[in-house]
Amino acid sequence: MEDKYVLPPETPRDVRLGLTKAEDVAFPLRWGIIGAGEISRQWVLSSRHCEGATMAAVAARSADRARAFAVQHGVEEAYGGYGEMLARADVDIVYIGTIDRLHKEHCLMAIDAGKHVLCEKAMAKNVADAREMYAAANKNNVMLQDGVWTRFFPAVEHARSLIEAGEIGDVMTVQADFDTFYTTQAATLAFGDQKPVRVQVAGRHFGPGGAMLEFEGNRFASLTFIAFPSEFPEVTEFIGTKGRITLEQPAHYTTRPAAHSCALRGWERAFTRATVRIPFTRVD
Repeated sequence: MEDKYVLPPETPRDVRLGLTKAEDVAFPLRWGIIGAGEISRQWVLSSRHCEGATMAAVAARSADRARAFAVQHGVEEAYGGYGEMLARADVDIVYIGTIDRLHKEHCLMAIDAGKHVLCEKAMAKNVADAREMYAAANKNNVMLQDGVWTRFFPAVEHARSLIEAGEIGDVMTVQADFDTFYTTQAATLAFGDQKPVRVQVAGRHFGPGGAMLEFEGNRFASLTFIAFPSEFPEVTEFIGTKGRITLEQPAHYTTRPAAHSCALRGWERAFTRATVRIPFTRVD
């Protein structure tokens, strides 16, 4: 493929668009953590590899649990409650790692305290709650972000830049399998803010099922929601008029995008199959 990029295609989108300076990716932030469970543990371990991130404080309902978490993961301070931590002026941003049904309550607490918020999925139970939460963030002039981490992997940034540059032509089909969070975000990555004109869904909550989303222009997203446990491929594909991009297993935190180009000759399609693999190292 012809090199059209001033910056490497795996560069974060906001940097590529000039909305963020590259050096600001490592801007120092002091994090407060609400929740001392397993998901917070995983998040802290991953955040250790983010330049500029400092784990300033953790708060939980149990002071003993918060202290144990802080000792184990090198967090500076621990609190048996949320208010005291949120009152700290040196906490810039808060990660919400509690159970889903408490996310709205804890997000609004942090927002009202003037803190930026990164909330674990699912951030809200419904559209009305999400709108209320974003309205509160706007009122307090702070950021509120749902923790859809897939969008920030270099491999996914690379795929998005190829789509935006037209390298695979017009995206006509998205195919993805996993759960609803990850498969639906694949559709929005491909089709942007366009809303489907028709949706057909079958299946069970937290069980196997699927959805077919139809968009204007005869374009579709075919989403499979898998059963746990089961053996499933977990691959995402963006299929365009000139080529295809595959986010290989495991697609929700892939390190291996593959681009397949093709040439159209009447009704025949000749694939070059010159797969481009971009090596990235995943830190476990």
